[in-house]
Amino acid sequence: MALAVPLSRFTPRVGGGSAFYVRRLAMRILITISCLLPCLVGIGCAHRFTGEFAFKNSSTRQLDVEVTGLPDNPPVGALVPGGCKTALMNPQRLPAAVTVSWSEVPDYSRGTHTNISLSGLPRTLGDGRIYFEFTPAHIWQLSYVDK
Repeated sequence: MALAVPLSRFTPRVGGGSAFYVRRLAMRILITISCLLPCLVGIGCAHRFTGEFAFKNSSTRQLDVEVTGLPDNPPVGALVPGGCKTALMNPQRLPAAVTVSWSEVPDYSRGTHTNISLSGLPRTLGDGRIYFEFTPAHIWQLSYVDK
């Protein structure tokens, strides 16, 4: 019985029968990729801080400050009493904590460092300013000010 059925019943006489499905599948893949690509790029850029880092010295002693633990560490250096330095950095993901090392300028032998947790910052940071403030009590405080 199978020999009695002509093959033309199963394959089109004019070419392109399966090409329709191939083109349709390729189009579906192209549409899917074009929809997912912006989402993936958005996820890759999420939680990147694009603002400024600011270091404020509210004590009466001059400080020499260095920050480590960020992908791109801001240059701080000398901070005079009552002074503030800002650094506009490239967009970067913030770690859970950074290490701030400092010494009081008249007595360089007394170098100190502390780990500062960044978990107290808002989950979505804009292009504001992250403040690291050295208080008169000689402790570092962290705050964020949105622009």
